[in-house]
Amino acid sequence: MTIRTACMAAGMTALALPAFAGGVKQLPLQNAATGARVSAIRAASYTIVNGRMVLTSDWVQLGGSSTRTTWAYAWDSFETDVTYPNLFVPVGFNGTGLPSYCSPPPNPSGAGNRWYYGAGYRNPFVGGDIAGAAAGAVCEGLGFSWYWQGDNAGGPEQCYVAVNTWEAFDADLCTDAGSTFIDGVIYDFGLLAPGAGYYYTGIDLTGSGLFHTMPADGVGGYSTVFANAFIDTDGDGIPDTLTVATMCQPMLWGCGPDENDGTAPLPDGRVGDQSYGQYDDDNPTDGAHDLALECYDYTAGLCPDPLGACIGFLVKGGTDCICAGDLNNDGLVDISDLALFLSSFGTAAPNIPSPCADINGDGLVDISDLALFLSAFGSICP
Repeated sequence: MTIRTACMAAGMTALALPAFAGGVKQLPLQNAATGARVSAIRAASYTIVNGRMVLTSDWVQLGGSSTRTTWAYAWDSFETDVTYPNLFVPVGFNGTGLPSYCSPPPNPSGAGNRWYYGAGYRNPFVGGDIAGAAAGAVCEGLGFSWYWQGDNAGGPEQCYVAVNTWEAFDADLCTDAGSTFIDGVIYDFGLLAPGAGYYYTGIDLTGSGLFHTMPADGVGGYSTVFANAFIDTDGDGIPDTLTVATMCQPMLWGCGPDENDGTAPLPDGRVGDQSYGQYDDDNPTDGAHDLALECYDYTAGLCPDPLGACIGFLVKGGTDCICAGDLNNDGLVDISDLALFLSSFGTAAPNIPSPCADINGDGLVDISDLALFLSAFGSICP
């Protein structure tokens, strides 16, 4: 089975359908308390031409995130930390509890903070709307999470994830599963084994020439495809079609207007909003979104509400390391900074105790950073 991905969604005719034609999904939601971080190996940009994916760049190898970059969400349906050493770690991860606006229950006491539809559910192609995003923002950071069960035998399976944005999208009246393609990036995670919980990733595209662009007016949509192959279907030797993954689904969080403490709306300070609708590829799973059957109401009475696929787009906000060698930001490069530097020497991102010790921003604190630190030692920052 091949996926037509966003290209088919873009070609659909808008129909006069009732809101949430697919209704509320008749499946019990479960709460996943454990997540594991994985990293993409490489990435490439793409567009859609005549119903096929066309790569618009070479594959680019991806590395770790620079410890010297600060991030801010341009649109956030994921809710993660944006600071080191916990960059991209979902809020509430590792038993720290749900964000304050999510308590008291209906959330399970002591549980984690990402929702999904259980191990037997398959939804490899999802689309959601974007509202209130930073208009036209060029995003070099991306985070998302998903539940991955590998192949039918429970073994590892190749994992590609393609993400694109749209200028136009309607998951409220179920009339448009994405039109006016903006840009997209496909990520290669290699062979990915089934996880004990869910996977999450934080991707730093700095220096790669790749990015995701928010809708020009901050209102549009996105599509995400989880696949196990990227194949050539027209005989020109160039891959153009994704084959959907055997068994996977996006984890669910959301950024709707009803995030609250159980009694009244309480702003959480995050960027963006979304409607109560989402397109899922599950009736049947065929690589396309049926406007009449696969547009669902994600009102769940949980927190957040409505739910939506876990995904967030980030922009760089500069650097916290204003002066080379001044690890404690007191304006001097002195013995206090040396102590911090030595405690970080030999470490690597994202686990550097004092992130500004990575003076050259390559993700490692090594002899190169030591040379830069010594050259700055004793100086007064401007």
